[in-house]
Parts: sequence; structure tokens; C-alpha cells
Amino acid sequence: MRPVSNFMKPSKQKISFGLVAKEYQKYRRSYDPKLYDLLFSLLPDKELKFLDIGCGTGKSTEPIFRAAGERKISVIGVDPDKAMLHEARLSAKKKKLPIEYVQGTAEDLPFVESTFDAIISGAAFHWFGSKRTVGKIKNILKTDGVFMVFWTQYVRTNKPAIGSRLYEKYNWRGIPKKFRGQKYVVGLLKEIGFKKVKKVSIPFTEKLTIPQVIGTLKTNSSYALMSPKVKQKFVKEMMAAYKEALGKNKYDINDLQLRICYGFR
Repeated sequence: MRPVSNFMKPSKQKISFGLVAKEYQKYRRSYDPKLYDLLFSLLPDKELKFLDIGCGTGKSTEPIFRAAGERKISVIGVDPDKAMLHEARLSAKKKKLPIEYVQGTAEDLPFVESTFDAIISGAAFHWFGSKRTVGKIKNILKTDGVFMVFWTQYVRTNKPAIGSRLYEKYNWRGIPKKFRGQKYVVGLLKEIGFKKVKKVSIPFTEKLTIPQVIGTLKTNSSYALMSPKVKQKFVKEMMAAYKEALGKNKYDINDLQLRICYGFR
């Protein structure tokens, strides 16, 4: 599954995820444990305070606790959408994770300077990655605190994506091109004054059934903004495209990278 990635306008797209919050919680994957191993390797202290910006339903937030080990940590997740936060709170309660979820935006974070040891953002940086906002994020980090952003990206091949014609037909939008590569993000962090800025890529393979593929597509903001009639038509046509492409194969298998960029205040 490799959706077309055009420029993503942040207005309706940005605030649409609450419409698919339940699907997001069900079908979106969490992140490779290696990501959190890397994060904690950068943080020598035994007591740490984390902030997850654009936390959604907690897919990037909850694994912090699994990787913390014996460290004493506190974790706050911030997201602009009430429905996404509702799902996040339900999940945290079910798993007995003491995460504080706060409604808010990256552009207007309700925290004072030098509050956090680490700030992360998974698959959300493209919504707010401006010089002004990143500067504000830097200010609420403690000295030598870490800011880490990460997202998944399909490895480019010469083979066209299944359903590529349909993505174009339905004006499917993805992460803007400049935010898909690490060069721009690294450059932005350096420009804002982050120190020891680095990039890391973790390869992995994704193996999904057709229902899982369709479920994941239903978590996209482009799908969320479709009318019920158009949604039904899109799903029907996309399922047909996958059945034709996969034939007797049960899974759609793709190579991806978890792309990580980080720097220190």
C-alpha cells in the first residue's frame, strides 16, 4: 500500500482525524521498539519527563512506558482532536498507563520553558513543522533535552503502487514531499539551533491482509473528508484493485523505513 503523496493542506485535513478515530485506534500500527531504545539511549537521567506532540490515539505515546525500564517517567500527550484523545484515554485506562492527555496544538503548547527532557512527534511533524513552532518546542525542552520526530516511508521501487490510479482519481493526499525526506527536517532543526542533529533509518517489512490495508486507508484524512457515498465507492474499487493485484496471495508485502531525526537543545 503506497498512497500518492501530494501536498497536504492543513486546514480541513489537519482537523479531520476525529472522524476516523476508532478506525485509527484499530488499524494504525505502533512503532518499532528500536525507536524507543534509541530515544532512551540519548537520555542518561533516571527521572524523565516526556511530551508527545500530535499523539493521536496514543500509538506513539504508550510505548514510552514499555521501554522505560526502571526509570521514573511522566508522560504527556497533546493532540488537537477530542475524539482522538478519547480513544487514547480509553486505551491508557485499559492498560493502566498513567499518561496525561491534553487537548492542544503544537503552535500553542500550554507549557513553560525548560519543562521536558524529551519531546517526540510521530507521523505528525508535517502538520506543524515551521521555524516559529519548532522554536517554541525548543524553548520548552530542558538544556540538553531531546526533540525527536519520526515517520514511516515506503522504499521506492519501480513497481507502481496498487491502486495508484484510484489515489489520483480520488485526489488522495499524503505527507508533503519535503517532509518525506530527512534532509529538510535535519536542516530545519539545525537552523533553529538544535545541537548534534542526526538522522537514523530503521528498515522493516509490512505484511497486511486486504482488510487490514483497507482499514489503514480508512485512517487517512483524505478518506475522512469523503462523503459516505464516495467512501463506499472508494473502498469497493480499492478492494477490487487489491484482489486483482494480489491474486491468490493473502498478503500485501512492502519494504518500509522508519525515518528518525533528532537534536538536542
